[in-house]
Amino acid sequence: IYAYVWPLFLFLVVVNFDILGIITSATLFFGILVAYYIGKAADKVGDRKMLLIGGFVNALFWPFRMFVTGPFNAFLVHSLHRFGRSAAYIPYSALFYDWVGKYKTNTVKLIVTRELALNFSRGVLLAVLAIIFMDRTDLSSIFLVAGILSLGILFMVGSHKDLREDG
Repeated sequence: IYAYVWPLFLFLVVVNFDILGIITSATLFFGILVAYYIGKAADKVGDRKMLLIGGFVNALFWPFRMFVTGPFNAFLVHSLHRFGRSAAYIPYSALFYDWVGKYKTNTVKLIVTRELALNFSRGVLLAVLAIIFMDRTDLSSIFLVAGILSLGILFMVGSHKDLREDG
């Protein structure tokens, strides 16, 4: 949804390529700064706690996209989402690669399996959402669905006994 629906929605709201480029560039710069500080915070509080916080923050900010009506709102919402996304996915990656590192013989197999599962599920989700929203011209409600589905990252926290303690 983030890679396909949001850019279309943003273009429909902004319509001007120059402003769209400014919004994207500014939020990218903001995202770089946020990623650095999220990494520092994850080191202090622990990846598991940061993933819990980030997962809920990420899910909270998705529905805000429904209310975007102009370029400034788009910038604010996109910046907030970059914060929430970083707060969830930086500790997620750290936990995953720490967990994979414990299984020296299956490292590549586990990474490839994760990528296949993530990308296959994205494809299936986009196909299902395309069918559901085929006759709708208003895409804003899809962001509420994305917020709910983004909570799925929290399953990683309790899904494996090795991930229940911070390493």
